[in-house]
Amino acid sequence: MNVIVLAAGFAKRLWPLTKDRAKPLLEVGGRPVLDHLLERALRAVDTLASCETITLVTNARFANDFELWARQHESQRSVNVVANDAFEVDDARGALVDLALALEHTDTAQGGTMVLAGDNLIDFELVPHLRAHLAEGEGRATVLARRVAGVVPPARHGEIVVDRPFDATTQEHASWRSVTRFREKPAEPESDLVATAIYFFPEGLADDLRMFLESVPMNDKRRDAPGHFLGYLAERGLLGATLIEGRLFDIGNLEALEAARASYESSSDRSTRRPSDAAT
Repeated sequence: MNVIVLAAGFAKRLWPLTKDRAKPLLEVGGRPVLDHLLERALRAVDTLASCETITLVTNARFANDFELWARQHESQRSVNVVANDAFEVDDARGALVDLALALEHTDTAQGGTMVLAGDNLIDFELVPHLRAHLAEGEGRATVLARRVAGVVPPARHGEIVVDRPFDATTQEHASWRSVTRFREKPAEPESDLVATAIYFFPEGLADDLRMFLESVPMNDKRRDAPGHFLGYLAERGLLGATLIEGRLFDIGNLEALEAARASYESSSDRSTRRPSDAAT
């Protein structure tokens, strides 16, 4: 299985903190966010398959920083850093175009692909979710979902509707459900199941993504967020979901970053740190 990390954003909502530093390289609990995430990803892949390649796509501004990180990061695995040509925010191409760029440097013909947003922190294992994907989602993609407590805010989350309710999960097993509808940030949400930025794809991802991008005009916003591609797959019966029960920090703003840092730094033992506060 291949691992792709999307890290080409400019994190403008965190400026000036991220004006000259990539958000995934900010430290939480004494380690870069990216180290936390890659540790979870590799544990899952190494447990259930084997890691063929790790590819990280970034923008031109932070390419050197990620190259330095790749030479020094904790796992000591080889990471292929691929840079697009965007040096300013206005030059950004969008996450799906960046994913397509990463796939040009990844052989997906002989194995599936795990795709991760590089600014996520998770306090749950990916092993049961990958196991469910491999066992029940043959030939289909899987998105990890979470529930939103209370009223789901409009135009904020990728919305997921599944064919039947999720069962209670255990530490060893996650339930897999077929996604009957996926909408990217609907103005009037109808489901409390929303997408995380963690995806498992079967072989042939590059072909599926190429067909989707060819069907969308060059300046169309659907070329940006991965949720539009997930909706395309759901319409064809090619998408499933598993439900996470741990916490996830989507570090999109300073408040989320501070909450993550406070939670991880509440423990004196870095190896056992887990978020204790509510996720954002």
